[in-house]
Amino acid sequence: MDLHPLAYAYTQLLSRLGAFDDLQNLLTVFLLGAVVGLALPACRRFAPAPVYCGALLVSLFFARLPWFLPLLPNPDEPQVLAGALRLLHHPVFWKSVDGTTNGPLNHYLLLLLKLYGLPLNLATARFANVLAWWAAMVFLYLAARLLLPEWAARLSVLPLLGAALQFRHFDFVQYSSECFPLALIACAVFLLARCHMMEPGKPRDWLLLGLVTASLPLAKLQSLPIAALLFGAGLASAARKWRGAAWLAAGAMLIVLPLFAMLAGFGLFHDSYESYLVNNLGYANRAEVAWTPATFADYLFQTPEMSRYLTGMLVFVGLVLLHALWRKARRPSAAGWVSIGLLLAGVYAVYRPGRPVPHYLLFLFVPLSVAAVAALAWELGRKRYTAAAVAVFAALTVALPFFSALMNSGRNSMAWLAQLPQILESPASRRLSQMASPGDTVVIWGWEPALYVLTGTVPGTRESQTQRQIEAGPQREYYRRRFLRDLKADPPKLFVDAVGPGRFAYEDRNTEGYESVPDLREYIDAHYELTDDIQNIRLFARRAGIPAPPSAPVELPLLLRCGGNGDAFFFGGAPVEFPRNDALTLPPVYLAERNCRQSCEYVVPVPDGTYVVKLHFIELSYGAPGARIFDVTVNESPVLRDFDIFREAGGAGRPLVKEVQATARRGNITIGFAPKLREAKINAIEIAPALK
Repeated sequence: MDLHPLAYAYTQLLSRLGAFDDLQNLLTVFLLGAVVGLALPACRRFAPAPVYCGALLVSLFFARLPWFLPLLPNPDEPQVLAGALRLLHHPVFWKSVDGTTNGPLNHYLLLLLKLYGLPLNLATARFANVLAWWAAMVFLYLAARLLLPEWAARLSVLPLLGAALQFRHFDFVQYSSECFPLALIACAVFLLARCHMMEPGKPRDWLLLGLVTASLPLAKLQSLPIAALLFGAGLASAARKWRGAAWLAAGAMLIVLPLFAMLAGFGLFHDSYESYLVNNLGYANRAEVAWTPATFADYLFQTPEMSRYLTGMLVFVGLVLLHALWRKARRPSAAGWVSIGLLLAGVYAVYRPGRPVPHYLLFLFVPLSVAAVAALAWELGRKRYTAAAVAVFAALTVALPFFSALMNSGRNSMAWLAQLPQILESPASRRLSQMASPGDTVVIWGWEPALYVLTGTVPGTRESQTQRQIEAGPQREYYRRRFLRDLKADPPKLFVDAVGPGRFAYEDRNTEGYESVPDLREYIDAHYELTDDIQNIRLFARRAGIPAPPSAPVELPLLLRCGGNGDAFFFGGAPVEFPRNDALTLPPVYLAERNCRQSCEYVVPVPDGTYVVKLHFIELSYGAPGARIFDVTVNESPVLRDFDIFREAGGAGRPLVKEVQATARRGNITIGFAPKLREAKINAIEIAPALK
């Protein structure tokens, strides 16, 4: 079952019904309201716990369904998907896949979904994100039931649900390496609560707690401080229950011993040590930011989603602490100590790498939720303040953050998702698909794992990106030798060099391309032939017959209304349409545009020959010169440098046409846009044969 067509049909339906954002916001309000209703004591008889948990999943699924479609800017998600594609054919991690800072469990979770009939594509990865968040909520709800009345336990997970329903930042909606640890941390919290509060603790719970905490570092080594805290809390809870401690240790051994047996059996001790332990420690020791209290605080609040959630939770917990001090409460309860430890461990896990990466903040969601549950449990224990505590909790952590997100949703519209084509591809992936079939092995040099995902091809080496082979570091020679050894052991059908101008992370072919490694260049030049250079991505076919690309040229002359009806042949950017304004009396071509926050381009299939290309622009967003500056290339040659529409046209609302002559190469004309200040944009493109 492929969820991508369902997501596409859903977004098209919302688009046809009216304002996309308004309908989606209305749906999320309804979904959250329904779950709030199921938390009310009066509804508990009609909605047992399984129904409540099912409602959480349904709410998350439909709120996130439009996000199942796009290829997002962060390459980490395609990297994990590419690793899972390789594991499907070669299932031994570290022998066939190196996840860099990703542990093996993140990849195997996607394989588990594959066994249930879901393809290894972007929609499945986003569904894995939904499942991870849902599992975290369910485990937190089960843990809260041990401390709170049923209705309050249901209420306690609503802040997490409200935040997740309103996520817009791509680091939070994609399948990142923190998703599976998020579920494991919540599971460990639930098991710890059972072990501590159930008398006598069942051996199964202690065993599972050891198993889950030992699994956490195999999902993400960065979660080790949190795993150590939870395992240590389990040992402390078992101080007077030696059998509990024994079962806890046995559970950890159920992970450690098979892992060592696998590493010994396949001879992978050295590879796992170098690529997981040494690499992760090196990554943490090469901090990009020297944290200060101010810069770290700015990082914690850098995204609106995290800022709203963090503020509400911290204010509520802070108020409870002040109330406890005013009441001269004694030392914190066991739940309080665990929540404090979890928060410190989570902050350290986020702080230690020294990188302001948004998806690292996922390590704070469960600790904050546990702290809020502990605070709510303390307040409800003072029965005199029950109504006030619940009202303050609901207002600060659910209502205000959720409706603040709704009020600001227009600044981060989702309407562009409805403009996405049903089949995601780029000119480079389209050509790669013509040269290789799904399941064929391909090796990509650079950082473009999305090409594997878009084409269904399988990485031919352990790496789906070659950051460590390119960048200087103490392990670079080790990774280069291993890469070349894997390449020669099973020569792929295609070798792809994704280093060049405008590519992700690496643009200089002389110092970062495949030719910068002498041994690699010698092997590729001897056994492969360059066939294409598309989007500054070079495709090399193994010398055994190279297919020519099929041509399907457009009818000429061509007029593309960029961003509007009939827009095609684009890669990147977002469509924008302007309402008709009688005062401007503009032709329709100027009432839509393709807006490019990052580099984007049009690749138009035409027969080889010489053409006149007319580029139509108008400035309708900025009212002064110097507000928008970008470059334009045709067939990768600059035609407009530091281009300012307002300055060139002599003001806003004035159409401007730039005409250039271009020669089609390999049956295409490529028109690229690279922003320098704010966004690049194009309103329309005309292509006609040049007069002889």
